[in-house]
Amino acid sequence: MSDSRVMKHVYLLAVLVLLTSAVQANQQEQKPKTEQTGLFVGAGLMIQDKPLKGVDAKVYPLPFYTYRGKAFSMRGLSASYEVFGDENWAIRGLARFRTDGYDADDSSDLDGMSDRRNSLDLGAELWLENPWGNVGLDCVIDALGNHEGHEARLSYVIPFRGAFGIKKLGLRPMLGLNWRSENLNNYYYGVRAKEATASRTAYKSGSSVNPYAGVVLDYQLAERWSIFSMFRNEWLGNEITDSPIVDQDSKISVILGLLYRF
Repeated sequence: MSDSRVMKHVYLLAVLVLLTSAVQANQQEQKPKTEQTGLFVGAGLMIQDKPLKGVDAKVYPLPFYTYRGKAFSMRGLSASYEVFGDENWAIRGLARFRTDGYDADDSSDLDGMSDRRNSLDLGAELWLENPWGNVGLDCVIDALGNHEGHEARLSYVIPFRGAFGIKKLGLRPMLGLNWRSENLNNYYYGVRAKEATASRTAYKSGSSVNPYAGVVLDYQLAERWSIFSMFRNEWLGNEITDSPIVDQDSKISVILGLLYRF
């Protein structure tokens, strides 16, 4: 078993342990407080794993910023604006930068492929908050005409404050389903006829449903300083894994950072 696959199995086990332990430790706790509003800036690392042949996971040092207002929020590569809602539900406009793109020179296995561009997706989100957890449904389309596809996500998040009896620790396990349209999958994982070789057959991908699981943790170091981390694993559907340029059945994302709240 490769190191990347071992890491993914360890990750999944850690998510399940955290989820189970947090639920047990917080059964008697009340609904968590709303997230703090304001501007947060800091620095950290992002580890991005792509399922493409010969493309290793990459570590990027980068600045982080988060803004949470009454209506407008911005976190990392996404932003939202609440159009309707109250403390229990919201309908938001959504913008999300897509990082599925690649260059042909990222791997010798991609020689002869045309570069695939990142893109900007726009759409809407429905968010419901309940004592037993939060449910989100969002739908986006390509705003730049690169992949010309669609994506819809259904997510379930259990937010805890004071997890494991630690008042300054926030924990948000998540589970979800990610539907990707045929155009979206085919742009990033398909092989056009002119890109086919003796060892790489032409391939046209269909739509897929990818389940995912993850957890977000944050810990308040001081009044204005906090650290956070995000771990997420997405299991790829057959329409993606059957592609001749894909050699993994899942992909993992990791973010670690330090934030200061103004």
